[in-house]
Amino acid sequence: MASSGKDSVVLVTGASSGIGRATAGRLASAGYRVFGTSRNGTDPDGAGYEMVQLELEKAQLLKRLLN
Repeated sequence: MASSGKDSVVLVTGASSGIGRATAGRLASAGYRVFGTSRNGTDPDGAGYEMVQLELEKAQLLKRLLN
C-alpha cells in the first residue's frame, strides 16, 4: 500500500468475521478509512470501521454501495 491516512479509503469484503474482520480492523488502526462489507451489514462490536451490506448476487445492493 502506497500511503496511509485520512485520504486513503479501503473496501474490505467479508469484514464481519475472520480474516476480513482482522484485515479491516488493522487497516483502520493504521489510519485508513475502511468500509467493510458483509451479507447482513451488521457492525462487529468495536470494529472501528464502517460496515455496509453487500451481497454480490443482489445487484441492487451493489448499485446502492456505488452511489
